[in-house]
Amino acid sequence: MIAGLEYPMFGDESAFYAGLLLLTKHKIHKNMIANFFVEDAVRWDTPSGHFAIPPYSTGLLLFMEKDMNRRLSFLGAGILVLLTTVAVIVYTTSKPSFKGALITPPWPAPEIKLTDHNGQPFTMSSQRGKVVLLYFGYTNCPDECPLTMAHIKLALESLNDRAKAVQVVMVSTDPARDTPQALKDFMAHFDPSFLGLTGTPEELQKAWMDYGVSVEAGGESHSTYLYMIDPSGNVRETFLPDAEPNNIAADVSLLLKGK
Repeated sequence: MIAGLEYPMFGDESAFYAGLLLLTKHKIHKNMIANFFVEDAVRWDTPSGHFAIPPYSTGLLLFMEKDMNRRLSFLGAGILVLLTTVAVIVYTTSKPSFKGALITPPWPAPEIKLTDHNGQPFTMSSQRGKVVLLYFGYTNCPDECPLTMAHIKLALESLNDRAKAVQVVMVSTDPARDTPQALKDFMAHFDPSFLGLTGTPEELQKAWMDYGVSVEAGGESHSTYLYMIDPSGNVRETFLPDAEPNNIAADVSLLLKGK
């Protein structure tokens, strides 16, 4: 996975590259470097699922020939090569004291209107004044979802009373199986204050798209980021599921201090 960018590892490469080429707004030639900046979430569909780029993504793309005897076509039999590793999106980090992948500039967290596992309405705007840790996952997830929640639990335990100003939220990517009771039981394994959210298909689709989340059949998602939202309602950074709890705790502490 590329930070901030969803793409299929196998299959549907042509649709993926076609989507990327559209972002550059340039005619693509072999060995061409193109910049892209996405202000609004971009999404396209393929037979394997939905692929998306979150809002305010930025980066560099290098398009190369797949072989020496064939030019790169628009549908992209090309290879995506990024600058520091085989695949990396270049991000600007203006605050090195943060441990996560900073979003520069921060972008206002899109509104979420769903229902929590207690049957109560939930809106993102009602969380102003708190740090919100937002994740998209599902209760039958075998690895990344419980790993993320476990790391968050450890991080917040280290903050003691300051954790009261933090709200952890998981938006379901498998509403067919994630009943309110299933969400409640899953979140209670980690902390009773953690909220699982669900809603109508239309409400969930809007939340997924607004945050650049790609959802496949069965709830699996290629968007495994933990979004860190500050008390002013801005998305400040993301963490991956294997982020160290002490790094999450350190950044939550900074956000609580208004950094």
